[in-house]
Amino acid sequence: MDPELTHNEHETSVEASDDSAMRHRIQHTNKEGGRSMDNVNVEELVAKLKAIDQVQAIIEFNMDGTVITANDNFLKTLGYTLDEIKGQHHRMFCDSAWTNSPEYSAFWQKLNRGEYDAGTYQRVGKGGKDVWIQAAYYPLMDAKGKPYKVVKFASDVTAKQTEIMHMRDELEVRESIMNTTSIVSEANLKGDIMSVNEKFLQVSKYPKNELVGFGHNTTRHPDMPKEVFKQMWATIGRGQIFRGVVKNRAKDGNPYYVDAVIAPFVDKKTGKPRKYLGVRYDITEQELQRQNAQGIMDAINKSYATIEFKLDGTIVTANENFLKTVGYSLDEVKGQHHRMFCDGAYTSSPEYSAFWQKLNRGEFDAGVYRRIGKGGKEVWIQASYNPIKDEMGRAFKVVKFAIDITAQKHAQTQLEACMVEAQQSLGALAQGDLTLSMSGAYEGELEKIKASVNAALTNLTNTMSTVRDAVESVTAGAEQITKGNEDLSQRTSEQASALEETSASMEEMTSTVKQNADNAKQANQLAIAARDTADKGGAVTKKAVDAMGEINKSSKKIADIITVIDEIAFQTNLLALNAAVEAARAGEHGRGFAVVAAEVRNLAQRSATAAKEIKGLINESIQRVTDGSELVNQSGKTLEEIVSSVKRVTDIIAEITAASQEQASGIDQVNKAIMSMDETTQQNAALVEETTSAAQSMKDQAQELMRQVEVFKIAQSEGHHAARASVSQTSPRPVVKPVPKPAVGKVAVKKPVAGKSVEHKQPAGVAAGNGKDRHSSGDDFEEF
Repeated sequence: MDPELTHNEHETSVEASDDSAMRHRIQHTNKEGGRSMDNVNVEELVAKLKAIDQVQAIIEFNMDGTVITANDNFLKTLGYTLDEIKGQHHRMFCDSAWTNSPEYSAFWQKLNRGEYDAGTYQRVGKGGKDVWIQAAYYPLMDAKGKPYKVVKFASDVTAKQTEIMHMRDELEVRESIMNTTSIVSEANLKGDIMSVNEKFLQVSKYPKNELVGFGHNTTRHPDMPKEVFKQMWATIGRGQIFRGVVKNRAKDGNPYYVDAVIAPFVDKKTGKPRKYLGVRYDITEQELQRQNAQGIMDAINKSYATIEFKLDGTIVTANENFLKTVGYSLDEVKGQHHRMFCDGAYTSSPEYSAFWQKLNRGEFDAGVYRRIGKGGKEVWIQASYNPIKDEMGRAFKVVKFAIDITAQKHAQTQLEACMVEAQQSLGALAQGDLTLSMSGAYEGELEKIKASVNAALTNLTNTMSTVRDAVESVTAGAEQITKGNEDLSQRTSEQASALEETSASMEEMTSTVKQNADNAKQANQLAIAARDTADKGGAVTKKAVDAMGEINKSSKKIADIITVIDEIAFQTNLLALNAAVEAARAGEHGRGFAVVAAEVRNLAQRSATAAKEIKGLINESIQRVTDGSELVNQSGKTLEEIVSSVKRVTDIIAEITAASQEQASGIDQVNKAIMSMDETTQQNAALVEETTSAAQSMKDQAQELMRQVEVFKIAQSEGHHAARASVSQTSPRPVVKPVPKPAVGKVAVKKPVAGKSVEHKQPAGVAAGNGKDRHSSGDDFEEF
């Protein structure tokens, strides 16, 4: 213990119950000490001692520590009577641990040297009770300066000392708690560290020898503004307490944050600080969380419009984003009610009251709200109203976070109008009406959607017009093929008749040859007749050869027509494919049209297949006609030989028999040739019937395609009428000509391919007009 000492200087002490006894004691004491006092001094001293005796506990000891006497205050304090302590040693009032210690021996040695001892002492009273006294032990000296007894003056400070001890215990607990939880240091007036606790070393990561004796700026972080420390020194220099958040730097370079309280120890005499105590709390985690939260709030304030309300709807504050959104200043809204931003009809409704009741219950509300800004402007916000609760879970204010979606709301309105109009156009398209385009005024992407829908309708209209024109061309071509087949059938019949005549002539020739054998006399006449007949046969054979050549030419022209039909079917297929792609772009509304386009494409493919079959049959017919032509040519040569032989019969009768035999042989060959020609003619007739049937089928399919196309209602333009007229005008019916000079309407066959009315209206991206091979896989549809 380090108690503060109290010094009481007296020259003597007495134990007395009345003035005479005290006076006698003083005189006796002075006599023992070799001193004399007059009556005046004795009386004065008696009065003083009496006053001391009333307030002080007094006891006297011999120099060996035995008790001589004690006054009532002392006896009352310790709880003893005089008889119980008189003659006992001083140690009866002390703890045995102390009386057995060297310090106790030193204590009495000091008194025996004549030196006083004073302080606060813990003593043991009767029954072992603790007694605290503020006392002074004074050795009394004789005339020779030798101590002969010890007088102790004491005051009972048990209550005060107990309080002090309690305070000390409390301070020790507080100090322990502070050292455990706080960063503590002491510094001199220059700011040099005098002491630090273990927590300081732990947090700063410095060893003690690198801190004590050094300035506090050892742990100062360079980010801390100098103005903060100027303010701190000015505050504690005036004897006041400074508190603030300080960013420090540990030895490893990492920052740490403390809530610092710097308090000066003020000298009571001068009123000036003599040193400083710093108590800091490590708030690094909380500060980082605060900074993170502040960063989040800063980000929210940059991105969101925020406003705070009391629970009654009164506005507390709002950030710049909110004020900018509604067009007010903070002074204009602060203290006003939330209803200033709402329509009057809404604020008067039960829903508005329920809205604030809900918030007062601590329930949040979020959604899209229509609000009224300054000047009555309409504002749409996406917002959430969030009740803020205290630690008891009770709401005490409301914070609203909002985003201005006015532009998006207007865009949504325009989008809805655009979608309605687009739905109407596409609905009409689904019903086959291509005339209902979009006419509303839109902006940005919606204008592009409008343009795309209208362009799709325009392209689809053009496609339908093109398909219709192509179908008309196919129909005209089919009619031309039918007419050509009728002409070919007629020529084939004529050829069959000619062959019958030739066969009859050959029979007559055979009969003549037989008659030549029986009647030589009539040989000359018969030879002449045979010559004439041979001449006729040669002429007929020549006609047959010419007819076969014309058949060959007609077959080739039919093959060309079939090629044209194939090309028309291919173009129809492309148009149907484009229509299917456009229908796919239209989505759900184009599904019906996609089915129609698929049917058109199937019809085109069937037409192409039929055309290919007809082309194959016609090529086979051409080959057979060529073979027939060869036989007919041979027949012509044979007839020429017959003619030559008959001429020779006229001059050489002797060779009649041989000539007749040769003639019979030649006639036999002619008969075979005629039979072959007849067979070829029959085959040609069958092919003509098949071609006629295929042409009729193609015509029926074209008409079916036209019926499918006519489902769509399209705008009729002058160009469309002109194109249709062009098709009809440039597709004349075939001209039927005699067998020697056949001509199967060339112009009528070529026009469906070369006519601009077909190719000019093809939609962009169709490969038929870009020079690519139409049989390439997929390259024709790169645009789609």
